[in-house]
Amino acid sequence: MENSLAIRNENCTGIAEWQMMKDQASVLVKTGFLPESIKTAEQAMAIMLTGKELGIPPMQALRGVHVIKGTPSIRPELMLALCVQRIRGFKYHFGLCDDKSATFICSRPEMSEPFISTFTLEDAKRAQLTANPSWSKYPANMLRWRAVGNALHIVAPDVLVGIYTPDELGVEVDESGDVIDVPVTSGEPVAADSESIIGSGNLNKKIHAMCHTAFGKTDAGKEEFVLLKKQLFGENIKTPDMTASQASTVIDALQAIIDGDRNKPSEAESAGDAEVAEFKELYPEN
Repeated sequence: MENSLAIRNENCTGIAEWQMMKDQASVLVKTGFLPESIKTAEQAMAIMLTGKELGIPPMQALRGVHVIKGTPSIRPELMLALCVQRIRGFKYHFGLCDDKSATFICSRPEMSEPFISTFTLEDAKRAQLTANPSWSKYPANMLRWRAVGNALHIVAPDVLVGIYTPDELGVEVDESGDVIDVPVTSGEPVAADSESIIGSGNLNKKIHAMCHTAFGKTDAGKEEFVLLKKQLFGENIKTPDMTASQASTVIDALQAIIDGDRNKPSEAESAGDAEVAEFKELYPEN
């Protein structure tokens, strides 16, 4: 059994990466230098993973990604930066922006016409956003970033993948669109009837299905799954007793294993690579 586990871990680089992230998260939480809302290594890992999906370095993600009511969010300035980096030919500019309204125009090569997003102070009042003091102190900035967020959700959903701005999730933000105060949650299991415990719901079923795909429906596979949980959390947490954050961590780890197996080159591909290497050695000028 130990040999089979060792072989699988060598073939799946995702496991090594996960262990490294787990160690990093544990150390960073202990420093006390992370935002107050990040209390556990699991929370830190969830944010680091979100950052990884978006191409944001870990420390920048820990400073700039906020999980609000289970939904990750980033400030609109970072959203715009990601679109500029990820979309070749992406263009944008601001129209009239004052204390009453703000206009943002953007386009990408496949669009026939640029998209125009205008957000007004009346829109903000209807959405009950102006209770945030920043709206009275910096109305032009608040309107500008709201117009940016609205446009990018429509023009670049492939880049933002369901990520929202903190302001859209009802959290108080400053004039840059960054969070002023994030609700602090422990991330620890609470009462059994709480939504923080996944119980026997869809997440539980999804984890078991992915476990069968990654490890197979055998006793050996069950032992490998137990080992994975110990690597991630330092203990074997039963699936129904996981928090939503822990379940997300396990799902991403299982996906890394599944993808690792899918991406493993076949013997034919390996032989082809060897032939190419031999050809380059014989004919270096080519």
